This record gives sequence, structure tokens and C-alpha cells, in this order.
Amino acid sequence: MRSLIIVAASCGLIAQLHLPGTGGHKSASSSGEASDSDQAPEATAASETSKIAKQPKKLATGELRDVDGYVLELAWAPRARSRFVVSGFEPQRADGSIPESCVKPKKLPGNVTRLAAPYMRDPADAQREWNAHGVCSGVDPGDYFTRMIQARVAVQLPVQLTSLEGDATASGEQIESYFAGANATFPGKAFQSQCANGALNGVHVCFDRSLNPRECRGEMHACGASVRVTSQSVRP
Repeated sequence: MRSLIIVAASCGLIAQLHLPGTGGHKSASSSGEASDSDQAPEATAASETSKIAKQPKKLATGELRDVDGYVLELAWAPRARSRFVVSGFEPQRADGSIPESCVKPKKLPGNVTRLAAPYMRDPADAQREWNAHGVCSGVDPGDYFTRMIQARVAVQLPVQLTSLEGDATASGEQIESYFAGANATFPGKAFQSQCANGALNGVHVCFDRSLNPRECRGEMHACGASVRVTSQSVRP
């Protein structure tokens, strides 16, 4: 997975920041959250994708023409080295709605689970996400998770959050601006912070059907002016 080092001066986050290489990151513990060391090397991902590409492409899932774009959900996971893991990859219709559980799901092939697992909190999340949203994508599991990984790899994580130690406070707009600054080719409104009980629990990143970044549509648990960025994961 690609990484980006940004030299941030006066970044505006109210906490001590440590740039990579200056003693900041903690390795993933027994919490089970994905860590940088757990992330699939591109060579491994390419190998798995190559195997998956040989599988049949047609499934009795939702119609692909109904899919207008995707919402990549990055969950705040402070015990993971990258500080974020993929918690969802939602097909989105033109009206902004997110279809769910369109057809009865089947168990994922083992190679698909292995492909997706390093980017998620645990391997079981791949099956859960396929059951909820993948079956509505109009593509087979291999295609669906390959697209998820392509979207995740396209997003650079901001150093203001990946290097954070301890708890901090910021606004939802600040958090979104950190992502926008780390991803200069994305529209500024392609990022939407997500909160639960006043604490950051993740960021949504929006893409069109071809996985080009686009502005997000609608608001879901958007963060306010004062957001706690805690050292513990916050689930919605």
C-alpha cells in the first residue's frame, strides 16, 4: 500500500503530532484491528486478483446500471498503525440512496476473503459487507472487493491523524480538510467526516461508478464544530 509523508506546519490540530519516523505509531495489539504490517503488499494483492479474475463474472445480484457510484467507509481505528480500516464499500444510486441486502448472499470464496481481509478490521467483515452491500453491486465478489481495494489505495491518509498520539479535538470541517490536503486531486467535498456521540468514528470517501473521486451526496452522521478524536475506536 502506498504511503504519503506530508510535512505539516501549524496544522491546527490541538494535540502533539509526531511525524512518521519520530516514534509515533503503536503496533496493532490483540484488539484484532488491521495494522500496516497486516496490509496486503501490492504483489500479494495482484496475485490474488489474478486468480479471482479467472472466475465467472455474472451473478444474480442487483443491476449494475443502477449503481451510480460508491461510498468508501474508513473507520477510525487508532490501534491500527494506519489509524483507519475499511468498514464498508457501498454502491450508491443516482438519487444518493444506498441499496442493502438485495439478494440472498452466498459464502465468499476463500481467496476473495484473503484479498479483502488485510484492509478491514477482521476477515469476517468481508463477508458482512458482501452480505449487506456487495450483493447489490451487480458484480461478483472478486470484482467488488478489487474495486474496494482500488478505492482504498487511491486515498492518502492525512498525517495530522495518522501521527496523532493521545486524544485531541477538532471540527468536522478540519478533519475533512486534512483529507482534502492529503489528496489534492480529489474534490474538497469528496470527504465526509462521521461521528457518533460527539466522537470521530470514520470518514466517508465518495467515488463515481468508474472510481473517480466526486463530491459526496447527503449527510450521514456528519461531525459538528467540536469533535473528540479519541485513542479508542468509536462504533456508530
